[in-house]
Amino acid sequence: MNGLIIKNEIYWHPSWSSDIGRRLSIEDSTKGLFVFAPELSREDILTKLQDIPSDSFSLIELEEVSEKECEFMGDSGRCYRRPLH
Repeated sequence: MNGLIIKNEIYWHPSWSSDIGRRLSIEDSTKGLFVFAPELSREDILTKLQDIPSDSFSLIELEEVSEKECEFMGDSGRCYRRPLH
């Protein structure tokens, strides 16, 4: 699955968060991170985010993991990390 990390909260427009919620299926989130539904491809996400400056966010690959391997904890309590390639 893919996640979006907000690079700089100061320059992030709240309306962009609203747009992301309306345009894309959000699986989980937490401050500065949106976790997208697994069926959304990177290309699908980037197409819907074309109105948001690309230097405002990073799109990363995520996998759900146990709490002991947690890099990011969503508001749902689920843990995620970037895959170890």
